[in-house]
Amino acid sequence: MLILDNVILKIDLREFDYKKYPIFKPLGTYYEIYPCDRGFLVYGELELILFDEQFGERWRYATQDILFGGQELSLDENGIRFEDFEGNYHEVDWQGNQRKYLNYQGVIADGNKGSNDRKEE
Repeated sequence: MLILDNVILKIDLREFDYKKYPIFKPLGTYYEIYPCDRGFLVYGELELILFDEQFGERWRYATQDILFGGQELSLDENGIRFEDFEGNYHEVDWQGNQRKYLNYQGVIADGNKGSNDRKEE
């Protein structure tokens, strides 16, 4: 499986076939796709997107600036953790809800600093 900017390409080398799955309404560039037990998690310049096994979009989580500050995503049974380019810390659960936001100065912010568009609960 490859991600080419805003297209996911699933390649079947045994059958010499491929399928394209476009990412609609992209925000910036997409960098990597992570297979997980809930489907596929795509991360990009400004957002995370969770797709189900058939590449139906389940939810999006976007921030104000570049998502990743050179660190890997941390995935576990509780959700996804990462630090953005400005050093802000984010925790997102597997339903696309923000669990924690800590700004670069160490202050826990009120409200949702990221945004999410959930396709299903």
